[in-house]
Amino acid sequence: MLASSHAVLLAVFDATPECIKIVAPDGSVLQMNPAGVAMLEAPEGAQLEGACVFDVIAPEFREDWKAHHRRVCEGERLSWEFDIIGLGGTRRHMETHAVPLLLPDDTHAQLAITRDVTRRKEAERQQKLLIDELNHRVKNTLATVQSLMVQTAHDAGDVGTYHRALEARIVALSHAHDQLSRRNWTDADLKELVHAGLAPYRGAIEIDGDSTLVSPRSALLLSLAFHELACNATKFGALSEPSGKVHLEWEVQKGGADPHLHLRWRESGGPGVFSPGI
Repeated sequence: MLASSHAVLLAVFDATPECIKIVAPDGSVLQMNPAGVAMLEAPEGAQLEGACVFDVIAPEFREDWKAHHRRVCEGERLSWEFDIIGLGGTRRHMETHAVPLLLPDDTHAQLAITRDVTRRKEAERQQKLLIDELNHRVKNTLATVQSLMVQTAHDAGDVGTYHRALEARIVALSHAHDQLSRRNWTDADLKELVHAGLAPYRGAIEIDGDSTLVSPRSALLLSLAFHELACNATKFGALSEPSGKVHLEWEVQKGGADPHLHLRWRESGGPGVFSPGI
């Protein structure tokens, strides 16, 4: 029965995907399972008994690790996190749960189960970044909508006109948001942005330009600008006449330190242009 229990424990020790180790008070490894050897990037089958575990603890965590180790060897049960740097140079974030283990000489070693939580920590970091970015985007969007409400109120003659104009501007803004969301708020494709925003004017507006990535802020501003230009063309410009046409084109000029985006909005076939008061 005893031999059977020993075999079960040995199988668990060898098969568990987490690092199981026994560390002497001076930091030397008394025993470590294959998973722990792999985490340290030691060759398969390597024996690390006698090696000093302090050497693989990342320098900024080393003194704290030693302090926790001393406390465990004095009889405490502790859990903590730290980084290791494997023999191959890979850095991992570890979470360990340690208890004191009585040795034959009546001193205590550290018996610990340690798991690699690098992916979990990276996921938590990414989640925090996304939440912070989302908060930033929401604040900016609310500020933009507030500005649209104020600007639209100045130009509207009645409630109905105000409602229609504001709704149209918010729809234009939402087209840009849709594309940015699909791209995780990195960059937006200007060509996709133009085709989505000017879809109601398809056939009346000719679009000529290559796929060009623009920043999220530029995408939002350009969407609103195209919407305003199209509205003005419909009310007062080329699109107010059946024969009117609009040609929108752009190109990127890469001369100099930074590339420049050149946009041209050209209207033709509309009512005559004249100076106010003439």
